[in-house]
Amino acid sequence: MAKLSALLFILFSVMCSAQTFKGHTIGETAEQFFSTATLMESHHQPTVAYCTEVLSKPKKHVGIEVQGCQNVMDALQGKDAVVGNRYASLLSG
Repeated sequence: MAKLSALLFILFSVMCSAQTFKGHTIGETAEQFFSTATLMESHHQPTVAYCTEVLSKPKKHVGIEVQGCQNVMDALQGKDAVVGNRYASLLSG
C-alpha cells in the first residue's frame, strides 16, 4: 500500500508540474512570469521594462502607477505583493 501511495504521489506531482496556463507553468517564479508578461494596454511592452522605466522617473507618473510598479518589483524580489491584472494582460479574461 505504501508503494502505491508513493507511486500515486509521484504521478500527481509530475502531472501538476506539467500544467500550463497561457504559456506559463504553474509554480514558476515571479521573475519567470513577469519576464514575458505584458501590460494590458500595450500587449507588447514587457511589464518589467515598463516598471523599470516608471520607477526610474516616478515624478512623471501618477502615484497609483508608481505603487503598482513597486508591487511588481516587490513580487520579483520574493516579497508578498498584490499585483493587479493590468500588469499582466494574460490574466484579464
